[in-house]
Amino acid sequence: MQSKNITHDIIKIWQEQFGGIELSLDDEFFALGGSSLIAVRIINGVQGLLDIEIPIVTLFKYPQLRTFIEEVCAISRLPQK
Repeated sequence: MQSKNITHDIIKIWQEQFGGIELSLDDEFFALGGSSLIAVRIINGVQGLLDIEIPIVTLFKYPQLRTFIEEVCAISRLPQK
């Protein structure tokens, strides 16, 4: 089931992987302490949410939360809300 608010849902996925901390769209995956295991969990969560394939390299190419969301929306052809 797709959400009407992709941005909110992706932020929630990131928050779950980083211990529930408050995040801003300017936060960076690596600055938050991101690891390969966390990357896999985030990618799996987003793929499950949107029912699409996202290469794990996407998170490494777009480590800022804002740009990651923009790229996921472009890949999924969904409007960013």
